Amino acid sequence: MHVVRGLAVIGVAMAAAVVAAPQLASAHARYKSSAPGKSEVVQQAPAQVEITFTEEIQKIAGSYSMTVTDSKDAIASTGPAVINEQDRSKMSVALPDTLPPGRYVVHYSNVSDADGDPFDGAFAFYVATQPTAADQAADAALAAAEAPEATDTAAPGGATSTKAPSTSAASPAVAATPASGSGDGGSNTGLFVGIAVAVVVVVVLAGGGYLYLQGRRR
Repeated sequence: MHVVRGLAVIGVAMAAAVVAAPQLASAHARYKSSAPGKSEVVQQAPAQVEITFTEEIQKIAGSYSMTVTDSKDAIASTGPAVINEQDRSKMSVALPDTLPPGRYVVHYSNVSDADGDPFDGAFAFYVATQPTAADQAADAALAAAEAPEATDTAAPGGATSTKAPSTSAASPAVAATPASGSGDGGSNTGLFVGIAVAVVVVVVLAGGGYLYLQGRRR
């Protein structure tokens, strides 16, 4: 009886792994918070914009970017994006000492360090300026494009693609380019699920065989 209980516990654990596998494999380093925040109005121009993601990101040339543009789509940030060495879930970009009042859009892209999945998005903040109704609508469009249901779309072969938000035709945001050798989240998910299902089947068959033999002995 103890053996049967043990087999049942293993079966339940493997079934839970099968259910959790797609969620784990499709993870992205999504936006978590920032300074300034989304649609935040600051009275003084910040020295930089810093974003905190939901997980650490790769620090490989070409796999991450961050720029800030003004209302005319001109680049307002100075220098390249910088990943925090002590906490690679944080990325920042510097701003000039004098930043005129107005609406600014932060464009970012990254590649998850956990599974190699790319992600990009954009959000706005305001310097000494209250957003208009049109600004608020544009901010809502950026947020909608960044939402999980908008960015996770099925691609051929089961891979996950990321839809980049668009603020204008002249947007200078640079899409993340995963480094060679990054894993295919979709194919890895299929392999993991297949192995897990096979193990569950073996456990169930073994348990059934054990019960059958016990019944024959009685």
